[in-house]
Amino acid sequence: MNKDQKLLEEAYQSIYESTLEPLYFGPPDMKEAFMKWLSNLPHEVHEDGSVSIDGHASISDDFNKTEMERVPFNFREVRGDFDCCNLGLTSLNGSPRIVTRSFDCQENKLTSLKGAPEVVGRNFQCRLNELTSLKGAPKEVGNSFYCHYQKHKLTSLEGAPEVIERNFVSDEFTDEDYRKFVKMR
Repeated sequence: MNKDQKLLEEAYQSIYESTLEPLYFGPPDMKEAFMKWLSNLPHEVHEDGSVSIDGHASISDDFNKTEMERVPFNFREVRGDFDCCNLGLTSLNGSPRIVTRSFDCQENKLTSLKGAPEVVGRNFQCRLNELTSLKGAPKEVGNSFYCHYQKHKLTSLEGAPEVIERNFVSDEFTDEDYRKFVKMR
């Protein structure tokens, strides 16, 4: 075997024979369906079992009203939109750390934003949940932050993003309240 053949064989093995299995945390009876869902997306599984998606990932489109406590995988980055609405989530654990477009977790049972992405390139939507605080919210939102229509009232802006480029939308606090809060912080 010559040097070029050996390099090609090693490259082939690294691409096709060392596929990593993503860590799965969803409902046990749904594992096969979620693994199939993931296999249809352009994705990469990292050494730690986390997953990055090159494009949009909408769990809600295929699993709307599937009750689960948390996001079914540990996502690292989604280069597009990430949608986990209306799944009965009580935790955002497993959410991507970075979402280059919008992150939508509305209509769940969230009482905390702990586990939310750190950076969202466009909009962050968490309306229609059970939040009373914004602790755990992203540090940076490139467009607007929507947290209105909570089952309970927000009691403070503590934990609100450090940067929201456009609008902060809430029933209890105005965008001006948010801007003053950030400036005082």
